[in-house]
Amino acid sequence: MPRESFLSAVRAGLGAAGLGAGARLVVGCSGGPDSTALLLALAALRGELALGLHAVYVDHGLRAAAAAEAEHVRALAAQQGVGAEAVRVVLPTGPSRMGVARQARYAALLEVARRQGAEAVAVGHTRTDQAETVIMRLLGGAGLRGLGGMPPRRPLGEGVQLVRPLLQLDRADVDAFLAEAGVVPLVDPSNNDPRYLRSRLRHQVLPRLRQERPDLDAHLGDLAERLRQDADCLEELAARALADLLREGEMEVARLQAQPRALQARILRLWLGPLGHRHIDAALQLLERGGGTRSIDLPGRRRLERVYGQLRLVCAAGQAQPEPDPAAEVPLPVPGTGSLAGVCVRLSLHPPGAALPPPSAEVALFDAAQVQPPLVLRHPRAGDRIRLRAGRRRLSDWLIDARVPRTQRRQLVLLCQGDAVLWVVGLRAAALGPATDPAGATLVAEWLRPQGAAADMPGANPRPPGGLVV
Repeated sequence: MPRESFLSAVRAGLGAAGLGAGARLVVGCSGGPDSTALLLALAALRGELALGLHAVYVDHGLRAAAAAEAEHVRALAAQQGVGAEAVRVVLPTGPSRMGVARQARYAALLEVARRQGAEAVAVGHTRTDQAETVIMRLLGGAGLRGLGGMPPRRPLGEGVQLVRPLLQLDRADVDAFLAEAGVVPLVDPSNNDPRYLRSRLRHQVLPRLRQERPDLDAHLGDLAERLRQDADCLEELAARALADLLREGEMEVARLQAQPRALQARILRLWLGPLGHRHIDAALQLLERGGGTRSIDLPGRRRLERVYGQLRLVCAAGQAQPEPDPAAEVPLPVPGTGSLAGVCVRLSLHPPGAALPPPSAEVALFDAAQVQPPLVLRHPRAGDRIRLRAGRRRLSDWLIDARVPRTQRRQLVLLCQGDAVLWVVGLRAAALGPATDPAGATLVAEWLRPQGAAADMPGANPRPPGGLVV
């Protein structure tokens, strides 16, 4: 592929990842072909797009050659006028070394991005990597979301995105670009190690499939994109259906069964929280058993009961309320919908001048310029703070003043960015909006409360004296 065509594809890849002129990026670079091509391309586009770049080599402590590889990356970055550094990570022992290494690598890149003030970490995954990922997940029994492969953009943590600007390029395109540039990349010997499934697929399985379909990588890349869109659509429909079906903490079996089969499992997963296929299959079987009272046990000392025609989630014997997991987080994209502990929240961006719903117990409005994704739904944690008109306050102090019973505070559902609380769902929103700039967008957060549900805040009953404050 000619250099200009390659750069044009990377430019489009940045746009698909939501990055415009002036973006600050940390570039993960191992010195291999893909990450080298990414670094060179971004350096070539730096002037045109006013990009801020910083290259990082992550040493996993697995190879003696790591020091030489790190020096190679530093020299390559210096030739392009890009700052670079090497970061060492310590890997815990475990059966999945590659998976553990990937998690540690992303954590290290995120830390550098925070320090550099970067909004994104760019990595060199190509359409060829996407094809390998889709086949791996197919063999692993993944569902629709998993078969959607790697998205061009996803939250990495605390306002930093992970972006993949090369997803529309094949490995052959990378090789041609590097050859034209006269750059010889490093070779990671683990890429040829048959102990790893990805290596076996890369060298044994996929070449045979490409004999049958030469455009396999493009075909699987397009398929993954369509499946991600389908998964997004189904999850949005499931969230809307859950808000309609769940009433006073119970769900009518007949109405749930009337939903398309493709939505039933998603509705249950949104209601019951992250569960494996075994528990979801058992819940679906519970729908089909008529008469009397039947139940299945769920993680977290919970039980899903079918009492004649009603489903309800109850605590195991001897426990008054399920104890929420303070570490549990549900990522909430913008726009998008998420659910935690049966509380569904939908986020949407309203452009300047658009009609806005009035703030209420179910609706919170924020100036989009003051909100930094990624956002999550979670329960309260020590150290949480919320910005009020009088200034920032510890959430725990505010809950005491609002007379929320201590036993109910842990059950609350929060919309957060990092340790900053944007919304105590149904109770109080931070003083961050709506947008006052005529050219600014407004982020609208909606609690998709089930029809007929009580007016109390999620997880707390009764509501504190004085009613809801928004």
